[in-house]
Amino acid sequence: MMEINLSCPNIAGKSPPAYDEQALASYIKAIGSVKAGRTQSIFVGIKTPPYTYSEQFKRLVSALELGSSLLGNNPISFITATNTLGSCLVVNELGNSVLSSSIGEGIGGMAGDALHPIALGNVKTIRRILDASRVESVRATQIIGVGGVKDKAGFTRMSNVGASIVGVGTALGREGVGIFEMIIQD
Repeated sequence: MMEINLSCPNIAGKSPPAYDEQALASYIKAIGSVKAGRTQSIFVGIKTPPYTYSEQFKRLVSALELGSSLLGNNPISFITATNTLGSCLVVNELGNSVLSSSIGEGIGGMAGDALHPIALGNVKTIRRILDASRVESVRATQIIGVGGVKDKAGFTRMSNVGASIVGVGTALGREGVGIFEMIIQD
């Protein structure tokens, strides 16, 4: 299984390709071309940024459908939703950044608890629009739900809105591998 991150918000001077339908379609076509030349099957997915309006979701499905029509099948096995929300800043009481970042200003991606409602909305919306696709292989695309899952309730919410697999990031960084036991026993 391989995930292609088309959503990193922290690359200076570049917007995430998953916000641009043509760039997204180009990546999907390239992934399909590489997969077509292989005898061994590999599950390849894309990681999406937090989408915040309906056109972004529609562009995602349009790119998947276009890739499927050009290649005869959808080369994307799963979508990981969602990456961090960029352009966020945490400051102390003096107004100074408390985090470091690649551009040195402390501006980076929001994750964890604050991202959870956005991640849930993205997973639910992506699942709904995938299910409504006219292309069977697009409808079969699985979703890995990521964003703010730190307990069993968060795990359950993410599963209930359409995630086939639930990822844990920030909570793993804070709690270590014990977070998985905490989620199961919670």
